[in-house]
Amino acid sequence: MLNVLKIRLVTLREYYEQYEKAEDNPQLQNMILCSMRAECDRLNLSVLDYILGMRDEKAESTPEAAGCF
Repeated sequence: MLNVLKIRLVTLREYYEQYEKAEDNPQLQNMILCSMRAECDRLNLSVLDYILGMRDEKAESTPEAAGCF
């Protein structure tokens, strides 16, 4: 069961990375978002909460956020 959960989380992260890369293509982003919704439903997560969490995580990992300029 744990392996299935790990695979779903990895898949969701990959979808998120594709979503971010498709920033200039709203149609592609929408298709990716549909796939993300399906994975989030399986994991009982909110897509919006997941995306916002990933953006917060990304912002915290930048050198500016760590005070390193």
